[in-house]
Amino acid sequence: LQKVLATASSLSSDLAFDDRPLLFVTIINEAFQELTMNWMCNVQPFERVLNRTLIIAGSKRVCERIGREYNEVSCVVLSLPSSFNGHFEGKSEHRREFTAFRMHIIERIASAGINFLYFDPDSLWLRDPSDLLRNTTERDVDIVIGEAWNQI
Repeated sequence: LQKVLATASSLSSDLAFDDRPLLFVTIINEAFQELTMNWMCNVQPFERVLNRTLIIAGSKRVCERIGREYNEVSCVVLSLPSSFNGHFEGKSEHRREFTAFRMHIIERIASAGINFLYFDPDSLWLRDPSDLLRNTTERDVDIVIGEAWNQI
């Protein structure tokens, strides 16, 4: 976890004087590798998204692939229990445990004072959210949800 925090802190420091000082963070297991690769392909046209993205992966193999195909993305391997590194279909207890583990990591990054947006790679980005978040985020706000968050 120390390497995750050090990498996040370093990336955050690099962005300190940027007009968009926001880091994009996700935590993935091997089952999300292809979705993550697809997400990176989809956001590649957006200026300054990939170079401020930190992927925390449960597999060295995933980080190696990301490094080969998207060298501007930072990827840190974090050892995961074997039960976390696969599909969770039919394994609700593993999903709950992984969610709690993920929240622990997110809490540690937030406690370090790093401005970041946590995302899941199966989300669809139509544009870089930095401007929207820069305009709505205050120091006392921890989460911003759109007006129609519960409508499809």
